[in-house]
Amino acid sequence: PAYLKKVVITGFSSFIREFSRSFLVLIINIVLLNLAGETAVAVYGVIANLGNIIVCALSGVSNAIQPVIAVNLGAKKHDRIHRLFRMGLLTAAFSASAYSIYAEIHPEMLISIFLDHPTQELVAMCIPGIRIVSPGYIAAGITTVCNVYMESTLRPRSAARVAVVQGFISPIASVLILVPFLGTQGVWIAFLIAELISLAIAIHTEKASRKGVLPDDGEFA
Repeated sequence: PAYLKKVVITGFSSFIREFSRSFLVLIINIVLLNLAGETAVAVYGVIANLGNIIVCALSGVSNAIQPVIAVNLGAKKHDRIHRLFRMGLLTAAFSASAYSIYAEIHPEMLISIFLDHPTQELVAMCIPGIRIVSPGYIAAGITTVCNVYMESTLRPRSAARVAVVQGFISPIASVLILVPFLGTQGVWIAFLIAELISLAIAIHTEKASRKGVLPDDGEFA
């Protein structure tokens, strides 16, 4: 039972990251349906599916470094751990930046991946949405790597705090605050702001837990 408890605690932040994605899709679909009808939901479908592609790439980076960091933690190779962490941050930031730059320049090409003959209304809503949302994946990638880094270095409580903020608190709060004032645009801006807030929380939490300011279990790399 004690071993199982440790497994559950350590993997809790990963569960939150995966569950929150589906939960937020449901919430945003409901919000957009009430705001602008089925067209807005179709637009979000395009934006969300594009997001899934880059999120999968970012998850790949995190999943690649996690076991390697854990092995080096057991071997007390702290220099290697820090190098892997930096490598993960740079890879995630570069991958998300490449997508963001392309999305800013050629959003129409991205739309065409999912829609053969989109209406003008759909395109008019998709383009600003893609351009607003895409930079947020840079922050999201860095936050996810920080989260996995804390998991791998036996700081499950800190990782869970960041996962809850990124997955639920910051996006839901941003949507509730911005949508009444900005309508559909507020949904896209809320994503960007939520990821920036999550990034700031992740950086602060990682530094604080490493210095022992926040209570946690395990070692600090």
